[in-house]
Amino acid sequence: MGFSPNTLGELEGIPDHVLPEERAGREDFRGELAVTIDGETARDFDDAVSLTRLASGHYRLAVHIADVSHYVREGTALDQDAWTRGTSVYFPDRAIPCFRRTCPAVSAA
Repeated sequence: MGFSPNTLGELEGIPDHVLPEERAGREDFRGELAVTIDGETARDFDDAVSLTRLASGHYRLAVHIADVSHYVREGTALDQDAWTRGTSVYFPDRAIPCFRRTCPAVSAA
């Protein structure tokens, strides 16, 4: 199941890193030690957890999930291809991705 030429064109316009202005209004967890919760044989590493001890002595367990939806604008070819797929599907010998690895949220996750 390939991606449409329009989707491939749209993906070319997405930078391979998160731009500073895209970080505005988001909480930055890059300074925290996070550990992936994706298995050893996972084909993508886009889910993680971190554990922080608070001043009160309690702990905060944070769950970090890649936000690829940030790169999908409603009504675009990428939106249509993602809607058709719904999610990535994994088989023992291959995967059908919802997004190509060129999407920065996927490749940087």
